[in-house]
Amino acid sequence: MASTRRGELWHLDGPEREQRNALLRERETCDYSFVDWLYGATALLPEQEPPMFEPIPITSARKRTAPVGVL
Repeated sequence: MASTRRGELWHLDGPEREQRNALLRERETCDYSFVDWLYGATALLPEQEPPMFEPIPITSARKRTAPVGVL
């Protein structure tokens, strides 16, 4: 399921692609909170796990004013 969702995010085109890129640029480079549940070390039982992250709608991304590739 997680790989399907990542694939949906990765294979976007047009305005959705630009929104995805803007949203990901706003995140800290070392922020792995969206995949900690999958790759983070834990000694918890499944029923002890905290709830998963709150999804961020791709439409919430701010439009970029600089050309793509320019930071």
